Amino acid sequence: MARGARNPVQMRSRRAAVFFLIAAAGFGASAGAPQAGHKALAPVVQPIAFSHKQHCEKNIPCALCHQTATRGDTAGLPAPAVCMTCHQSVAAGSQAIRKVASYARQHKPIPWVRVYRIQDFVFFSHQRHGDAKVACSACHGQICQSDVLKQEITFSMKFCVGCHKAEKASVKCDACHTLSM
Repeated sequence: MARGARNPVQMRSRRAAVFFLIAAAGFGASAGAPQAGHKALAPVVQPIAFSHKQHCEKNIPCALCHQTATRGDTAGLPAPAVCMTCHQSVAAGSQAIRKVASYARQHKPIPWVRVYRIQDFVFFSHQRHGDAKVACSACHGQICQSDVLKQEITFSMKFCVGCHKAEKASVKCDACHTLSM
């Protein structure tokens, strides 16, 4: 076999090993884990009070603050300077905005507590989902109705595959998982 050529038997065994690792990791299937779509976790205490609801009521698009959501793998969190673009004048005297301004002056990120996390063996691109016009709420729930952010949806393989099937997107393993070892 030529150098670099793929041996079909080795490829099948590698795929089987990856599938086994995914199944063994209990992705969305561990005992007692909330099932996809159910309210999963209590609100997280953040370093600064933030209301998605207030920002949504002002018709601020998600990508204005989460600037890499439409062009990157992650949505990213806004730098305090981005927040201060509006908050130089809007609610500038509030305790929360004074904290944001302090981080901005120090050129430090706000130490937000992460709410959503996917497994390390899953590849997810916000850009690809944005390009497909998937609404943020499809994965993040109705955060525009929340004053305090919490995990609205529990990610599981069943949840993602169900959505992919409904939207006629690829359900091939390598669409979300790296199969080479």
